[in-house]
Amino acid sequence: EVVEDLALAQQVKRAGMRLRIRSAEQGLSTRMYRSLREIVAGWSKNIMLGGQQTFPRWMRPLVPPMSLAGSLLLWLMPPAVLICVGLGVEVGAWSASAMTGILTWAAVAVTASVLQFGWFARRLGAPAWYGLLYPLGAGVTSFILARSWLRGPNVRWKGRDYTVPTASERP
Repeated sequence: EVVEDLALAQQVKRAGMRLRIRSAEQGLSTRMYRSLREIVAGWSKNIMLGGQQTFPRWMRPLVPPMSLAGSLLLWLMPPAVLICVGLGVEVGAWSASAMTGILTWAAVAVTASVLQFGWFARRLGAPAWYGLLYPLGAGVTSFILARSWLRGPNVRWKGRDYTVPTASERP
């Protein structure tokens, strides 16, 4: 299995057993990846294959485009809009009230994202101000989502090539 932890959990549930996930942050630690290259390779392998398996079969073809659209619209567009307006770039021929709405949406989305990512960074032991860097992480995440979606069932991991059943072929 390419996403073996998820497959194991699904087998446990299909067998009628209970599954518990526990946090052990104080007792355990791991380093999944040592570089950006490894992060991109590892998450490109896992994100669509694993993500699609958590949805009903009929929804699985919708997961990749909706995930990528969500990442672009919720994480990357808001800071891009604010940067464009800040630099004086014409965003469009919208009315003043439409621009006010767009700027409000962008400001709220950026603020919420900075707070969310800052909280998450803090929870992982990093400084909360890392939340300000979320657009960089969102850009990498969007790239990984697109890469994972485009490669489909073809996975390369640790020098080996795999072709896995598509998410709609899996139980």
